[in-house]
Amino acid sequence: MLFALIFAGVTSLVAPAKDLQQAARLASDLEVPIVLYVSRSDCSFCRRFEEDVLFPIIRSGEIDRKVLLRELEWDRSAPLDDFTGTRVSAEALARRYDAKLTPTLLFLDHHGNELISRMTGYRESDYASYNLEAAIDLAFQRMVQDNAPETRQ
Repeated sequence: MLFALIFAGVTSLVAPAKDLQQAARLASDLEVPIVLYVSRSDCSFCRRFEEDVLFPIIRSGEIDRKVLLRELEWDRSAPLDDFTGTRVSAEALARRYDAKLTPTLLFLDHHGNELISRMTGYRESDYASYNLEAAIDLAFQRMVQDNAPETRQ
């Protein structure tokens, strides 16, 4: 299947961010945060990050139940719907999040607000996968904490 996707010109295992409002509804239904992966088509660090860290984690199935992952390809020409349903360019959305470097991973709630500190850039490390998985767990915990009903004493 992966060979067929690569042959067809699709090289990413990450769904593109075409409609973030719809993605937010899905993430809310699943009760998981959104990880918005900001990349560029000409970013060699993005390709290395994907091959070394992101794709192996996706293939393992480890993040399927923890986050909804979408890719915002910064230099994409087609507009997309942001979290409010407004049509914007990928570049405008990247600027809105002040994503100046790629790769950048944004850990977002269902309204598009950052839950935890972003991950920016990629340096090869034995801990890169661990760091990503830890960030995903932290974002999930923060989302659960932020959505917990207040208890009165």
